[in-house]
Amino acid sequence: MATTILIADDHGIVREGICNLIIKLRPDWKICGEAVDGEQALEMTRAFLPTVVILDITMPKLSGLQVAARIAQHFPQTRILMFTMHESPRLTIETKQAGAHGVVLKSQATRDLLRAIDRLISGDTFFETIEEKEEPLPISDRRKHHYERCAPWGWIAPSAALERGAELLHRRPSLVPRFA
Repeated sequence: MATTILIADDHGIVREGICNLIIKLRPDWKICGEAVDGEQALEMTRAFLPTVVILDITMPKLSGLQVAARIAQHFPQTRILMFTMHESPRLTIETKQAGAHGVVLKSQATRDLLRAIDRLISGDTFFETIEEKEEPLPISDRRKHHYERCAPWGWIAPSAALERGAELLHRRPSLVPRFA
């Protein structure tokens, strides 16, 4: 039986991106529908009985978590993959409690989406995206790290970045904010 996929996201550009990725790299999979909100996702799941449903967490009418819980209850043969921009270990717990079989971060879609769908089709789960994240840095370290990483002149020490930033902004180093 062919693998069928239902995509539910309230942003058309996201649905289009997922479709294009699947069509280009996995033409043997079939997109059976695209839903723009949670209610439509439930109706389309009932109508098409897809192999996998990809659900955005934040959708109008019903959230992805509400939809996942209902799909898990009424259509246990359908595998549920949550697709979100939210990075949170708590989210992993909530998606598992709702009955989802995996989570993919939108920021990691090109790396993880097809791999996650493959895992779900084979009966496995996919929660590694969020569970394997490092502990967040304290806010002051995070700002310093971001400043160093995003500097257009490359990875450099904070003091050198401060001097170079002041030079580029035509300001004295004492006027450039410090993050330490």
